[in-house]
Amino acid sequence: MEFDSLDTILTETPLLSLLKVKELNNSVAPIGGSIVGCDLGVLLVNIFDLAPGRLTGCLTDVSVICIAPPPRDRLARTGLGVILDLAKDRDDAQLARVVTGILQHMFKHTEETSYLLITNGGLDSILYWCRSKDSTILRHCAIALANCAMHGGNANQRLMIEKKAADWLFPLAFSKDQLVRFHACLAITVLATNKEIEKEVVRSGTLELVEPFIASLHPEEFARNWLESTDNSQGRTAYDLQRLVQLLDSSTIEAQCMAAFYLCVEAGIKLKQRKTQILHEIGATQSLKRLVSYSGNVTISNLAKKALHLMGEKVPRRLSAT
Repeated sequence: MEFDSLDTILTETPLLSLLKVKELNNSVAPIGGSIVGCDLGVLLVNIFDLAPGRLTGCLTDVSVICIAPPPRDRLARTGLGVILDLAKDRDDAQLARVVTGILQHMFKHTEETSYLLITNGGLDSILYWCRSKDSTILRHCAIALANCAMHGGNANQRLMIEKKAADWLFPLAFSKDQLVRFHACLAITVLATNKEIEKEVVRSGTLELVEPFIASLHPEEFARNWLESTDNSQGRTAYDLQRLVQLLDSSTIEAQCMAAFYLCVEAGIKLKQRKTQILHEIGATQSLKRLVSYSGNVTISNLAKKALHLMGEKVPRRLSAT
């Protein structure tokens, strides 16, 4: 298809306007105007070649749609190389805001995708931008590290440690942005549950910041901030929450504390959505009751009680350790 001016096509929302084009620079464009049928890698390369000034806007659209699993699948298959190439540009803060936003979503795609991102410079870019003073970039970096820790598996967690991710989580855990601090603490907590790397994680000094930070938070206030974030506007899925139950059942205080708080926040969100059944289905109920009955940590016990109350569950009595 021939056209007079790409600039004319790009006057609408950058990426969505391009989706109307059937053919661009001799490559196949989206089928029926749908992002699902689009080779994102080819599309982004063409945008870069023909309209580089519009690239950031187009990537912003990609970042937004990659919140959902199907577009993440498409990007992992057809556009990951382009994103990794763009991530190498460390001089453009505006581009970094968008690329780190895409990477944060891709780190929760699959263990294989996380491995490709780690071994091809994606994690290096995230760690580099952890030194930024831009709040958006820092939030994306913290979430990316948390997602990689949560969804990457033991092998990728080992690679994170080898690349000094635990050390970079330390300054993030002191951020003025509550969500940055939270995700930094979440990441280090998950890494600490991997016994193979536990010593390296503890050595970073970040783990000891987790419990005091969680104890200082108010679940209701945090939930409001959580819902104002685009990435968390609907709360977490059952798939994400299932991983929190695994933390509840961990033997470490930090993991139990983090998971109890997280589930308390999610219980409040799911109550408003009338979806508390999700928390029952993933097995959170019994794990929370066990913490109420046996945990000697006041913060953990109180958070577990609140979560159960929000779920409509009867709160058990604390059982004597003897």
